Amino acid sequence: MTVKTLDNAGSDSRPWLWLTVPIVALLLIATIGGVANPDIYQRDTPFLTVQILAQDYFSLTVVALLLTICAILARRGSSRALILWIGALFYLLYNYIVYCFHVQFNALFPVYVGLFGCITYALIFGIAQADHAQAKACYGEDKPVRGFAVVLALMVPLFYTLQLGKVIPAIISGGVPVEAVEMGIPTDFTSVLDMAIYMPLTGLAAVMLWQRRPLGYTLGGAIFATYAIMMSMLVVTYLIEPRFGFDVVPGDIVLTVSLSALWIGLTTWYLLRMRR
Repeated sequence: MTVKTLDNAGSDSRPWLWLTVPIVALLLIATIGGVANPDIYQRDTPFLTVQILAQDYFSLTVVALLLTICAILARRGSSRALILWIGALFYLLYNYIVYCFHVQFNALFPVYVGLFGCITYALIFGIAQADHAQAKACYGEDKPVRGFAVVLALMVPLFYTLQLGKVIPAIISGGVPVEAVEMGIPTDFTSVLDMAIYMPLTGLAAVMLWQRRPLGYTLGGAIFATYAIMMSMLVVTYLIEPRFGFDVVPGDIVLTVSLSALWIGLTTWYLLRMRR
């Protein structure tokens, strides 16, 4: 996929790639503020704090750089870079919904709100301005794509089963999911985001990719990238948990590293099948 950038469509889409500048600037402020002063999360439970700090470390060291490089290359017409750019924004949107609505109010709240807004509009207008037909052309009609669609489709029932496995027992018992209790929040935000937004989006991408619709090539690749980034961040979470007194099961680390490698491999495979 490629966006209508300087190289192929004039200046109409430049504003949305330029939103990378405030996104990265605000991201650096938010993450450095959290990493340099973890006490800013002192009102949050230890379980939530360790996850937020893992996101801060990962966004600071990986995502900010990835987003910057992809924006530069996307302006030069790289289809692969734009797909990664959208995938990274999907990842950041997930995170900063959490920061805005579930992290206890702190001095960085205006930064979180700014990030949430910029990321949202960058995704809306970035996808709207993307040349999805060219994405399909870059992939090529002769290359099989339905295997990738099947992988995405399988994720939907898997994640709904995992999330409903937490929600339904809590409803039956009259309680709340364990994760919500451990994080000191009213509801488990992962259940809300996964079941209401990210799983339907994954299913939509799978259907459109199976049908070889142009938009499917954009969303499919971006969602592969999003899952690769998310799984990599979970590896960082397991690495820093012992610093906060949490026991880490070696098997969980092995599984997470394996899943991270799998999603990175699938994303790389998908992108390398594109011509540029």
